[in-house]
Amino acid sequence: MMTLACPRPWAFIGLLFLLPAWTLSLFWFFQVKNYIPMGNKQTIIGFKTSLFNRLFFWTLAWIMIIFASSGFSWGTKLVPVQQTGNAIAFVFDVSWSMEAKDVPDGRGSVMSRLDAVGTYTYSLLDVLPPADISVTLAKGDGVTVVPITSDTNAVTALLPALSPQLITTVGSSIGSGMEKAAATFPVFSVAKRTVMVFTDGEETDGKIKEVTEKLVSSGIDVLFLGFGATEESSILAGDGTTSVQTALREKALESIVTEINDSMNTLVKGKNISSASRAKAYYIPAQSPGSVFEIIETLQNNSTDKNWSGTVYEVEPKERWRLFTGLALVFLIAGIVSSELQGIFRGRNNTGGKTLLGIFLVFLPLMLTGCSDTWKGASDIAKGTLSWYQKDYKNSAGYFMESLNRAQESESQLLYQYSVYNLASTYMMQGENEAALKRLEEISTEATVSVQYAAAYNAGILYYQKGDFEKAAQYFRQALELDNSKTEAKINLELSLNKRPKQSSAGSQELLPATEQKDKGKQETKLFSLIREQEENHWKNQQSQDSVTSGVDY
Repeated sequence: MMTLACPRPWAFIGLLFLLPAWTLSLFWFFQVKNYIPMGNKQTIIGFKTSLFNRLFFWTLAWIMIIFASSGFSWGTKLVPVQQTGNAIAFVFDVSWSMEAKDVPDGRGSVMSRLDAVGTYTYSLLDVLPPADISVTLAKGDGVTVVPITSDTNAVTALLPALSPQLITTVGSSIGSGMEKAAATFPVFSVAKRTVMVFTDGEETDGKIKEVTEKLVSSGIDVLFLGFGATEESSILAGDGTTSVQTALREKALESIVTEINDSMNTLVKGKNISSASRAKAYYIPAQSPGSVFEIIETLQNNSTDKNWSGTVYEVEPKERWRLFTGLALVFLIAGIVSSELQGIFRGRNNTGGKTLLGIFLVFLPLMLTGCSDTWKGASDIAKGTLSWYQKDYKNSAGYFMESLNRAQESESQLLYQYSVYNLASTYMMQGENEAALKRLEEISTEATVSVQYAAAYNAGILYYQKGDFEKAAQYFRQALELDNSKTEAKINLELSLNKRPKQSSAGSQELLPATEQKDKGKQETKLFSLIREQEENHWKNQQSQDSVTSGVDY
């Protein structure tokens, strides 16, 4: 099932920014060109090539960012969803064709298709397993008359009133009614969802197949109940004068069901997904013997438990933002490298460009493989940080321990110091102050100044809480030696020197939290500092559709 989707097309407005960017670049080029001696053609050519290489690749990078922002996607993926219980959306076709009297009533006479729907639904509700039910009338764009409810009395009260005259809109859009019915399901519902359509298959806009495919792909079962005779009969249209031919379009409904199920089978082929674990479309002739029990079996998904539970796979578009973001990064780097290569190959003395190129060539294999212990350790730090944000400190500590082990194996001091500090921060959140102090005291002078400051400051807080004011003052003084601009460290140092006899809990409320100096010059600090920023917040918190029309309404 190959699908193209772009949920945020307005993002492509960003392409308009390329016009002023190119205009300013060209203006700048001609301005600089005027200052280059006329005889130095090689310099002008090199400068022009370098500029346009960079513009070309950066334009591609911007385009990739736009595609990523737009949510552009193609292809589909299967997503497992746990489901429990049942939610059913009844769709009653109340078009004029349902007034055709071609359904045997069991007493040697015939009744209208709509009357048969009412009688059948009464019988169905008597044996239906517990479920939340909604009712939508399919005529025109469709109207939901009973929102999702567990009270079946609201449904039975409506059945005697079913009539085409309930809705004045002309035409029969069963597909629109199905869409309205599906919208009655709660967004975060975990119930097994089924749209049950009571119809003869007559429609005026041909949307049944499209909507059915959409619903099944979304994990919603669609069950068509056919009413009427397959032989043509005449009825009057909604205008009261036009005679039209109508019949149960059984073959059309069966064809739609078969085609959609085959499409789903192709999608899950080779993925070891059972038939019970995916949404399907069904067609059941209402007049066939045992049709009610066939419906019950479908709702229970071949389970004897009325509260059926299991996993169902929904089809979702496969977003490609990671691909576009990666390409944007590649083009961004390519723009820098290509412009620098011009200077290098021309023999220009460009130490910065050569250094940049060297760094790029050294780290490119690491970025592509991601196999080094340092990169794996950084990944563990990121996972630990995410768990830390979620207050899952147990898993967070496990990730930081893993990154600590990788740091020791790779002999990476940068990774080691951040791992130790983050581990100490996790222990502090768990109330393991002694373990936290032990880790904080492992921070060495090889760590960044921001980490050293935060470690010393937090050690001072922990000692203050213990009542060891001398040690607390020692660490606050050490923090000020690293960064004397921090007012909170000065205040806390004075409090420690005064040695006021306060309980540790009161002391923790008086002390101000560490505010670390951000190291903006190093890219790696952005990743590892996330957990420290969250810790600072912790200490601060401690202190303070288009309308369907038809020429003939039937």
